[in-house]
Amino acid sequence: MNLLTYAVSRKLLDGNDMWRYVTSNKPIPQNIVEDAFKDVISTYEDTKAERLINDYNAFVAHHVPVTFTTVGSDVQVSGEIDDAALEIIETIHHKTSDDVVRQTVTSSIHTISPEREFTISDIEMMADDVMARAMANHEILHNVKPIVDIVDDEPGIYESESPTKTTSALEDAMTQMDELERKYGAIESKTDNGLSE
Repeated sequence: MNLLTYAVSRKLLDGNDMWRYVTSNKPIPQNIVEDAFKDVISTYEDTKAERLINDYNAFVAHHVPVTFTTVGSDVQVSGEIDDAALEIIETIHHKTSDDVVRQTVTSSIHTISPEREFTISDIEMMADDVMARAMANHEILHNVKPIVDIVDDEPGIYESESPTKTTSALEDAMTQMDELERKYGAIESKTDNGLSE
């Protein structure tokens, strides 16, 4: 079934006029869509979505994992929030991603230590696709190693046919920089005299 067929069905069942908008390819008013899908909407429940719409702080508290790491006398707070959820918070609650991060850190620290005084600095954000690629690359790097088999009748070491790559952190960074420049174009850097290279 497609949307037009469903809209015609709703017209025949209860007189809903969504079919007129679908056939003329016009935007459908919200009240007509809600009426057309009332059977689905009335029985559908999603606590996560309700929290996100009604109270984004409750959503973050329940659905965004946060970790704390001690770094000297400081505490590093890390967490991941889905880009889609962040977009919804920015649109519905009119909060920036920076506001969301600050509120998340503040409420997390106040939950653990209500009297603790703190400042928030060095906020870093990474898009979901970049984070997923970084995690995938991390997994690949840790799983690329020779395969060692010891066989009873012919003792020996056999390596996998897939080549093993060992590079330094600097080489990896340079390779990633080259890939980004290929994708987004080269970035001009300035020398000490202010001229472009």
